[in-house]
Amino acid sequence: MGSIPEGIILGGWITSTMAGLFFHRPLFSHHLVFLIPGIAIAAGLGWSHFWHRFFRRMLIRGAWQGMHGINAACSSLLILLLITLALVAIAARQISRQVYSVRHTHEDEAAAKIARLIAGLTEEDAAILTDAQGIAFLADRDVPPQLCDTSLVRIAAGYLTTTDVIKAAERSDVQLFLSWNGRLSLLPGMVEWARRRFPYRVALGEGRELFSMRRLDRREFFSRY
Repeated sequence: MGSIPEGIILGGWITSTMAGLFFHRPLFSHHLVFLIPGIAIAAGLGWSHFWHRFFRRMLIRGAWQGMHGINAACSSLLILLLITLALVAIAARQISRQVYSVRHTHEDEAAAKIARLIAGLTEEDAAILTDAQGIAFLADRDVPPQLCDTSLVRIAAGYLTTTDVIKAAERSDVQLFLSWNGRLSLLPGMVEWARRRFPYRVALGEGRELFSMRRLDRREFFSRY
């Protein structure tokens, strides 16, 4: 296969992948991993052709032609390894940020207090609905599996809708709804649904609300919160 067919095939591969990502919804940063194989192979072949031209007057043509395929494969693997290491470094950095966020939530006094209140208002095996999964973790309460990620990216992309949240919450029979950072409250009709489902509500200030199936003694609640 000559250099022109290789370029056409690889160019078509990368272009079609980019087109697919462009029209894919929702698009997250980890989807860019689909570009790695085509870019790695193209980089490896390009590197191989570079050295072929550079050393063509210094090496015997027959010997170089025999090494051409091996050189291209090794170059592709090297580029793929470098890209993989870069992605691992990025992922490690994101994980470290998430760990810091969990620790920060753990150290936050208000979050720790509300977590203890949630633990007192719900059964040990109860599920709760919240947009602050760190608080659910501190309270040792489950959240519906489909709602472990309630990020603004999912909401803005339409990947998480009011219907999705309500169905997941009712399927898990959530006993409490904590609107902590306001993400879920942005969904149309979400607060209205919470008011219909949960008979008791407490405004926590700063736009935060707690809806519960169990009666809340406001005086006792705020003395503890």
